Formats: sequence, C-alpha cells, structure tokens
Amino acid sequence: MKLFAPAKINLYLRIEGRRDDGYHLLDTLMAPISLGDEVEVTRFEGAPGAITVRADDPSVPLGEDNTVHRAARAFQDRTDCREPVAVSIRKRIPMGAGLGGGSTDAAAALRGMNDLFDAGLSTEDLEALALTVGADVPFFIRGAAAGAPRRPPARGPPGARPPRGVGGGAPPLPGDPARGVPHIT
Repeated sequence: MKLFAPAKINLYLRIEGRRDDGYHLLDTLMAPISLGDEVEVTRFEGAPGAITVRADDPSVPLGEDNTVHRAARAFQDRTDCREPVAVSIRKRIPMGAGLGGGSTDAAAALRGMNDLFDAGLSTEDLEALALTVGADVPFFIRGAAAGAPRRPPARGPPGARPPRGVGGGAPPLPGDPARGVPHIT
C-alpha cells in the first residue's frame, strides 16, 4: 500500500514561552503542501511483531528511535496486531528543514497499517495514537490546515490579533528548541 506523506509549512508561528521540560510552547497554524515523501506499507514473512523500516536516503536513521518505527510499534501495541510490517520511505522532504518529514512519514505508516491490517481505528483514534509518537504527527493524520490557536487573553501589543481563521482556546503545541523552533516533533 503506497501513501503520499505531505510536508507542512507554518503559516503562522509565534513562541508563547517555554515549558519546564525545555520544549517551546508554540502558537501556530500549519498547512500541508504538495512536496512529500512516498511511504509504502507492506506485510512480509517474519517473526510476529517484526518491524522493518527502509529509506532511499542513507541519512535517515532506521533503528527503533526512528519515528516511523515508533509509530508502527505504537500501532501494534494499541491494536494487538503482531503481523510483521515493512515500511519503505522514498524521501523527498529534506531532513531538518522544519517541514515535518519524519512526522508525516509516521502518520502515513499509521494510516497504512490501519488499512492494511483492517484494524478499524477511527481518525480520532489514529490522532490520539499519533500524539504518543510526536506533537505534530496528529496533524498529518487528517492532512488539512490546523494548528494550536492563540490562547486568551490576547498577547502582544493592544489590539494585536492572530491571522484570519485562527481563534482562541487551544493550548500551544510544544516545540523542541534543540531542533529549531519550526520543528515541533
């Protein structure tokens, strides 16, 4: 099963502060773009629960710390599916560019495994599972513009407003400062 895994851009990004764990609190609006990776999810003959991740880019880490591998393991744990799965990634999204390459690949793996193994997880279930893998992985489950809108009370100079379409009430997303502010995985 082949899936398109779109990159994302931040249409709006503001640092709202920093959590005790070092992550930035981000107020952001993200949108998918046409640049993306191709992710293929297949069964293979192997030990129960086996996960294989391959990529055409040799700089992609392929061990258990790989985001796609963690997503596949989380899916297996959540569904009790122990069928061996292979995930192949054709990378087109540059690594470390803040475009969500690892997160979108992880979301594609979750969607693909859900379909391939007929697990029946809802979009909401997949989003909740995706959140255990990374902060912006749930965004890629739906693949539509979304974000963590500004929290009231309004911040900034008097009368300052977020961009059109951004409302209030949701908490900011955490961002890892070691990977650069745009990266929120």
